[in-house]
This record gives sequence, structure tokens and C-alpha cells, in this order.
Amino acid sequence: MKLQLIACALTALIGTAQADAAQIAAPVSTVTDAQFSSVLKGDWRLPQNSARDPYRHPQQTLQFFGLRANQTLIEITPGNGWYSELLAPLLKDKGHYIAAVQAATTSDYSRRSAESLKQKFDAEGDQAFPGHGCLPPLEEEVRRLRAENKRLQMERDILKKATAFFAAEAR
Repeated sequence: MKLQLIACALTALIGTAQADAAQIAAPVSTVTDAQFSSVLKGDWRLPQNSARDPYRHPQQTLQFFGLRANQTLIEITPGNGWYSELLAPLLKDKGHYIAAVQAATTSDYSRRSAESLKQKFDAEGDQAFPGHGCLPPLEEEVRRLRAENKRLQMERDILKKATAFFAAEAR
């Protein structure tokens, strides 16, 4: 009898645990495969970092953690910036990337890591990660011309409607 009660209790516990596990969903990443592909192929990445990709599986790892393009992400002790090269460009448009580094005075490793990361972000000034807050002049001009084109098309459409309205009233 006791054995049957224990078996029933265990069955109930296992069934509850399985139901709870089924309800827990993995976070969903909003970063597209195309965005991951573009960043993984980025020319700003160090060759030795890109060479590690097949072993570190960056896209699968970040998708597993549910990386969203609009989130604020704090990377604690980013070291030499393997993830920084990926995260900063992925979050540049809608999110925020924050690198939390140790004070360079705590150890030789922290000093080297801080210097390496600073060089990575300062390498090309505002263009260290393309599009990070500042577009190259040619892309800025294209953006300005597209906005102007859109405004002129709206004006044209308004004038067409006004012309049709006044032509109908004149009849």
C-alpha cells in the first residue's frame, strides 16, 4: 500500500514538473538571420576573432539568450571584445551596448583588456562600428536626399488633390 502511494505521489510530481517545463519558453531573439550574417562578416572584426566563430557559435548563443535589437545589454568584463564586435553593431540602431570593464589598475590583464577594447572602439572614431550614431558622408547625403524626395512627393500629391478639387468646383 505504501509503495503504491509513493508511486502515485511520484507520478503526480513528475507530471507536474513536465507540465511546468512545457510552459517555460525559451526567450525569442528579434535579431534576424540576415542581421547576424552581416555582423559576422563585418570587416571591422579582427581575423583571429572571426576564426573562433565555428567553435563559439555566436549566432546560436545569442539567439539562445534571446538577444533583442531594442534591448540594453551590459557586457561585464568584455576582455578583448570578441562579443563586443558582434553586440555593438547588432544593438546600434534600436538598443544600447554597455561594456563594463574593470579598473585598469586592478591587474595587468584588466589593463590590457581595457586598452584593447578602447582601441577597438576608437579605431575609426565615429565609424568604429559602421552606422554607430554617425553615417559616412555619402550615406548621410543619400538619407537626406531620400527624405527630401519623400517630402516633394507628398507636396505633389497634395497639389494634385487640390487641383482636382478646384477643377470640380469650377464646373
